[in-house]
Amino acid sequence: GHVYFIHVLSDPEVDSTYKVYSAFVLSCLVDDYPIGKEFAKQNHLLSNCDSLLTDKHGKDYQNPLLRQWCCICLGLSWQNYPEARWEGVRSLAHQNLIELIGDGVPEVR
Repeated sequence: GHVYFIHVLSDPEVDSTYKVYSAFVLSCLVDDYPIGKEFAKQNHLLSNCDSLLTDKHGKDYQNPLLRQWCCICLGLSWQNYPEARWEGVRSLAHQNLIELIGDGVPEVR
């Protein structure tokens, strides 16, 4: 299950609406589920979410629901999971999230 949804997030041909659905499902799969967190980390969920949040000129960035669910997915992925948290720190994901504090959409902030 995880691999399909992670693939949807990373595929540039997939409409951003479907990426929102995938980010939502992945958030559910990593929430309080250690095996899901590890599998998602091994399959690069963190870097996929982070890249969607940093490509400000990409078509996917224009979808505020996708930005919102990528933020939620990142947070749930590294909640109570230090290995994923450190992976996020090494990729500077926390700094990318801080930039979203100024997002024009309250749900993203």
